[in-house]
Amino acid sequence: ALRAGGYAVDAREPDVDMIARLHRAASARRKPYRIALAGETVGGCRTGATASAREQSRQAQQSLLDIASRHGVLLWRRHTGLPLRLASLWLLLFACLGPVIETAAYFGIAAAGLSGCMPPLACAAFFAIAIGWGVLLSMSGLLLDAVSFRNARKLDEPGKLVMAAAAENLGYRQLHALWRTLGLFAWLRSKAPRRPQDRTAA
Repeated sequence: ALRAGGYAVDAREPDVDMIARLHRAASARRKPYRIALAGETVGGCRTGATASAREQSRQAQQSLLDIASRHGVLLWRRHTGLPLRLASLWLLLFACLGPVIETAAYFGIAAAGLSGCMPPLACAAFFAIAIGWGVLLSMSGLLLDAVSFRNARKLDEPGKLVMAAAAENLGYRQLHALWRTLGLFAWLRSKAPRRPQDRTAA
């Protein structure tokens, strides 16, 4: 951690940024290394507990974009290992661009169905597959949490978690993808070069 420079004070999510910089510093030495996960958060997003769900989604997306822009060199650096290269590619394609693709697909299929360009049955099949895939991902996350951390839960908690994982894909997941897409465009606008203001003679 010291060789990687410690926590970055200007990072939106310092814990994720720290992991990425640890990978950069360790892979540059071209020796085998291992980064262990403690499971306890020591840094995080600065939105605060009172931030709305929309604001949290927007800032989470911008945090991922910051990480991808800061450490995109891991994708093409020659001595980056294949697992780390694939993880960086996943971060860029799925975590950063995934919400945009998902939102565009929802709007595109809905527009095609309403305009008659696509049969209603095909539209229904698309949305059924999209919702089913989202439920599968949510269930996989629950299984990974149970296997990795073996958290002790009450007897009624697993059932509630499964119901919540299924219910969140019936509208909230789609809204979350839209919020993250708006966050991406806001991040791009913040990075766009600004035109210098015209100076008028006094």
